Amino acid sequence: MKLSEEVKEQALIHAKEEIPKESVGLVHIVKGREKYFRCINQSEEPEVSFRLDPRDYLKCEMQGGIIAVIHSHPDSSPNPSELDKVVCKRSRLPWFIVDPISEEWGYYEP
Repeated sequence: MKLSEEVKEQALIHAKEEIPKESVGLVHIVKGREKYFRCINQSEEPEVSFRLDPRDYLKCEMQGGIIAVIHSHPDSSPNPSELDKVVCKRSRLPWFIVDPISEEWGYYEP
């Protein structure tokens, strides 16, 4: 799966704004176009993990079909952690990971 440049740009801006915390957002389809939906990170340790606010997921889903998750790794490579891999498989959605410092992207799918 490939993201539009617009979605990548919006996710990167969000990730930079959230440093030192991990950002999290969803990609959904609205009127045939990919859109980025910012979510709240509810993790008790937001510098090293994220927990998506279920209300954000529902709001996003009501606007259009969710097709991917994007989160950031502000202090490590954009490669998925073992926990990322497990949760990605449970989500049944592809995951994109961005390093807001290097602006490099990683990808993992279930």
